[in-house]
Amino acid sequence: MGKVVTLGEIMLRLSTDSGIRIAQTENLHAHYGGGEANVAISLANYGHDVYFASKVPENSLGEGVRKHLNRYGVHTDFLLTGGPRLGTYYMEAGIGERAANVIYDRAGSSFAEMIENEWQPKTYSETWISFIFQVLHLHYQRIGEKIRLN
Repeated sequence: MGKVVTLGEIMLRLSTDSGIRIAQTENLHAHYGGGEANVAISLANYGHDVYFASKVPENSLGEGVRKHLNRYGVHTDFLLTGGPRLGTYYMEAGIGERAANVIYDRAGSSFAEMIENEWQPKTYSETWISFIFQVLHLHYQRIGEKIRLN
């Protein structure tokens, strides 16, 4: 199986019960998610050697992200910590003909606040560039904004 790196923002999804609107709910269910994290978990389930690269806050939410990914066999060697907060999104589950509704709250998140490559080669036993050349695939989000490979 292949070696894969996904790069992107993992967020905390807060969702309502089926058919309940956000403005009416008294309870929200919390789950970690995001496109790149979901792809990483799916590929790990198929036996690939998967690494997730992102940045999360250095608090219990960030630790929850690490444990969530590790639970599914996703490596978190390139999961940075720091920054102010974990991005969130609110999902109003649809019912019948009414579609689901999503409200994003990503501004100021640890990942969104990254302005340059924070994966410094001296931090890891192998350099970021050599690691990238070893992977077979790179699923990415805004890679041009997040990493400068010079």
